[in-house]
Amino acid sequence: MILKAELFVARKTENLFIKRHKEKEELFYDDMIIKLFENKLHLKPVNYLYFAVRGNKKRQSPLNNAIITARNIFEKKYNKKIDSECMVIPQTPTENHVYKLLIILIGQFTELL
Repeated sequence: MILKAELFVARKTENLFIKRHKEKEELFYDDMIIKLFENKLHLKPVNYLYFAVRGNKKRQSPLNNAIITARNIFEKKYNKKIDSECMVIPQTPTENHVYKLLIILIGQFTELL
C-alpha cells in the first residue's frame, strides 16, 4: 500500500485575516480547504475527504461549499470539467484513532528509508 499525504501550512497574517476573511476563522479554514484541493479533485474518480470535527460546530455544509468552490476554480483555470465525486466525512479524533494513524505513518515512512 502506498500512502501519500500533502500538508498545507497556513498562518493568520493579521491584515489578510481582517481584509480577506473578515476576522472569521470559518472563512480562513474554508480558504485553506479551497487551496488544498483546487488542483487535486480531478485525480481520482471518487475522493474521500476526512476532516476532524472541531468542537460542537457543524461544518459539513461549509466544507462541501469549499470543495465545490475548489472544483469551480480548477474548472475555470484549466477549462476542464471535473466528474469525480467528493465524499466529505467528518471524524471525531480520539486517542485510539491518532495512535493508529501514527503507527501507519511511521510504518510507511520506515519502508521508504
